[in-house]
Amino acid sequence: MGTLIEKWFGFSQIREELEARIGELEDENAELFTTKDKLTKENTELAYKNNKLFKENKKSEG
Repeated sequence: MGTLIEKWFGFSQIREELEARIGELEDENAELFTTKDKLTKENTELAYKNNKLFKENKKSEG
């Protein structure tokens, strides 16, 4: 019954469009998560290198 009402009032097309958009947003979210993961790893590596440089700098001053 719900499907028939959707067709009568044109909700069927709207539903399909929304489902397609949701799929696009889920794909975009997955890409953003991957990018965030890569940036987090890079940030961790840079923090490690930064700490290493601070230690070397202290040794050369001391």
